[in-house]
Amino acid sequence: MLKEKIGFIGGGKMGEALSNGIINAKLSTPDNIMVSDVVAERCRLLTKEHGIKTTQNNKDVTSFADIIILAVKPQLMNDVLVNLKNDITHRHLVVSIAAGIPIRFIESRLQGDVRVIRVMPNTPCLTGASATAFAPGKYATCRRAVGVHHIQRRW
Repeated sequence: MLKEKIGFIGGGKMGEALSNGIINAKLSTPDNIMVSDVVAERCRLLTKEHGIKTTQNNKDVTSFADIIILAVKPQLMNDVLVNLKNDITHRHLVVSIAAGIPIRFIESRLQGDVRVIRVMPNTPCLTGASATAFAPGKYATCRRAVGVHHIQRRW
């Protein structure tokens, strides 16, 4: 089981599938996962169905989590990163599942030596049967990215 707390920025279908998969694989418990979403009804649904903490404030996730999974639409990524620039620090591991957003785009909008990993889960992720590729950024060595590798191996 992972000791790190996991936060999702974005509670859409992929965010829900990944958080549920992490719980089902017993990699974490619902009380160690928080999801932010702009839609209040979506937050209520995720809490009710999966028992995870939810919020409509992305900064709550950065305060809570050690691993932050960016699960927002690509067109929203710049605004999300600009808003969280001072809240995401070197203590976080940032994992992006946003299609078409390069690692250097994310790194350039954050401060310091934040570890960033780009992960591309495929559609079967929605049913828990995914093949996923990942690539570490400038500051995320394979050793430091072990949490994501562990999740991929076990799930």
